[in-house]
Amino acid sequence: MPKLINFFLSLLGLAVTVKLAAVHTALMRGELTGGAACGSGTGVLDCHAVALSPWASFLGFPLAYWGILGYAAALVLSIVSLQFKASAEKALLCLAALAAFSVAVDLYLFFVMWRQIHRLCLLCLATYGVNAALLLGSAVAWGKSPREFLKSLPGSLAAFFPGPEKPVAWFFFGVTATVAAGIFSFYILLSQFNQKELRRQVADFVQKTPAVETRPGDSPTRGGRTPALRVVEFSDFLCPACQKASRFNEVMLGAYADRVAFTFKHFPMSVDCNPAVKENSHPAACRTAEAAACAGEQGKFWEFHDRVYQKGPEYKIEALPEDIRAVGLDGRKFEECLAGGRGKKIVQNDVEEGARLNIRQTPTYLLNGIYVEGTMTPPVFEAFFQAIGEKSKKGGPKTP
Repeated sequence: MPKLINFFLSLLGLAVTVKLAAVHTALMRGELTGGAACGSGTGVLDCHAVALSPWASFLGFPLAYWGILGYAAALVLSIVSLQFKASAEKALLCLAALAAFSVAVDLYLFFVMWRQIHRLCLLCLATYGVNAALLLGSAVAWGKSPREFLKSLPGSLAAFFPGPEKPVAWFFFGVTATVAAGIFSFYILLSQFNQKELRRQVADFVQKTPAVETRPGDSPTRGGRTPALRVVEFSDFLCPACQKASRFNEVMLGAYADRVAFTFKHFPMSVDCNPAVKENSHPAACRTAEAAACAGEQGKFWEFHDRVYQKGPEYKIEALPEDIRAVGLDGRKFEECLAGGRGKKIVQNDVEEGARLNIRQTPTYLLNGIYVEGTMTPPVFEAFFQAIGEKSKKGGPKTP
């Protein structure tokens, strides 16, 4: 029975890692997939941020692809333990060794997620559980002491290296080598065709574009205290593109941890508070921005920001009383801020700065002072992060 359980656990692990690889592939196209399993983007559960982090790859390939290879090997070993009696014991021992190695790696990756990325990947955690169960299942099926395990391990591993008159070893090697060649070739083709030209274009743009002076001032900022990249976004709470961008922003903040600082600037696309706007695209945008500024006065800007963007571009200003309660604001102080014009003044200052910088649309980003219009998908952001870093290393002009 434990042998059969190992087989189904290997299948489960393979399915989860294929899902993780699909999430990573979608990120390369600028899409956020995975549904509830990947988190909402505003809490600690966020597999997109984890997938984009520098710890999510090894030797240039995403860990999800290594996971597919590992579970393919585990699946073959579990089949051998079920179908080839002469090799069953050695297959179980190798499966236990593979699972033990995976659990050790999982402990390190969990530490990284918790302490470095500050996000958790639910799908990754599922594989950790599968690996622990595989270790237990293979150890129970093998049924011998840890001392015997260590003594027998070298011979068992050698049994699965191809050689003369070793059909089981060739079966194992053939399947795992085919899987490895398939998934890694696929990733190389995908990354080369999708990313190489993008990186070249972004690097060329960064080298040729002069940086402008930005003034984060007291504007809401989160991320690293001494970041390599300072991102200033001019945004509108009722802008559909900004709503999508806010989700990407959250993912990238999680992925780049202390290496990026993100500052929000108000630029409502409404003639009511923005002279640079010719059409009243979002009539309630000014009032919503002022409300966010007053939420910031009580240290709740980001909570309000996330709530509004979660509701989408059809946000109704009539929901304001409910929202200020939901984010824990003092209603009296909030109303005093609005009535006294303090929120309006903050918005006005941001709009004036946007006009000085010739902001024309939302969202617009300034990356270390380099002007970028439109939503930045994760691949685009990564390309800019690398290009700006290379420019700094080469002694390019200092960015503000």
